[in-house]
Amino acid sequence: MKVGILEDLKGNTTALWNAEHLIVLNGKREEINLAYGKISNFIDLDILIGNKFLDGEKNFLGQIYDIIIDDSHIIEKIEDKKFKAEMTLGNVAISSAKIFDDFVTFFFPFPIRDCSIKSSVVYEILDYDIMREIYRITKLGGRTRVIIRDKLHDGLAIDNIMKFIIKFYVEKISWKDGFWMIDLIKKKR
Repeated sequence: MKVGILEDLKGNTTALWNAEHLIVLNGKREEINLAYGKISNFIDLDILIGNKFLDGEKNFLGQIYDIIIDDSHIIEKIEDKKFKAEMTLGNVAISSAKIFDDFVTFFFPFPIRDCSIKSSVVYEILDYDIMREIYRITKLGGRTRVIIRDKLHDGLAIDNIMKFIIKFYVEKISWKDGFWMIDLIKKKR
């Protein structure tokens, strides 16, 4: 049985967005550095353990791992929220994403052509590899909305979010009902 534990720099169990190491236990201990890319470094595990996962992280990781433990609870997938975009990621409990009207299950890399999506919503999942993939598949001039709970509601501070979205141009940052909404545009560099 392979067990993975997400840890921050201090060795505390943490959520995907804050993880710096993946500790794999399988009769021996292996440490995988997640500093410059997280999802692409994930391996086949039976159980993934973290703390204070965002809802989108629960849904997305739930497509890969049979058992995910958040603090001391086995997590359940979160019911999807309705967003209007060509692709939504993190808000769907039955697949990795919804592309147009189809539910699609994938992990990394995304099975989508470069510059083929003009609008997307990323709900409660932040990862360098995922945001690079969102940037890759977004058309020039395309828009992405990132929705993340704020720190007061067990989410993130805006400065923690900004480091994940540096490839995009930030059009607008707003706050509503305990959520940060960051509207991004893919522009020529």
